[in-house]
Amino acid sequence: MKLISSEHDEQAAFVQWVHLEYRNDPTFIEPFFFAIPNGMWAGGSGQNGKWGLITKFKQEGFKNGKPDLLYLQPRGPFSWLAIEMKRSDMKNKKDGGMKPEQIVFQNTVENWKYGITGLYKVCYSASEAQSIFSEYMQWYKERIK
Repeated sequence: MKLISSEHDEQAAFVQWVHLEYRNDPTFIEPFFFAIPNGMWAGGSGQNGKWGLITKFKQEGFKNGKPDLLYLQPRGPFSWLAIEMKRSDMKNKKDGGMKPEQIVFQNTVENWKYGITGLYKVCYSASEAQSIFSEYMQWYKERIK
């Protein structure tokens, strides 16, 4: 039986790799690389527990379906990079394991026709995310005018 890494483990390995690989790269802007805690686990119950926390976040603008990681530095033809992490066993599932809200966000990014937009990638392993990020970092740093 093949052991499948969790999405958390793959994402954490990727984030650690980015910080090690690009720690001395002056073209990498570390504050522009961050996670969106949309898959977090919140314990408790009732108004002061999990549901209270979710209600608070929604009042502050939280929305389902956003990518796990963002890098907000323009590179090549893109203004930003969004990465959605999934477990490797999700690749063969319907819609690649994507939830409807995630598909809507991905389609919006990919079909935006009003100027420069982001690059959205679904990655099923840390190594796949590393490859995408490395490619993104190799593009020139100025946006196409």
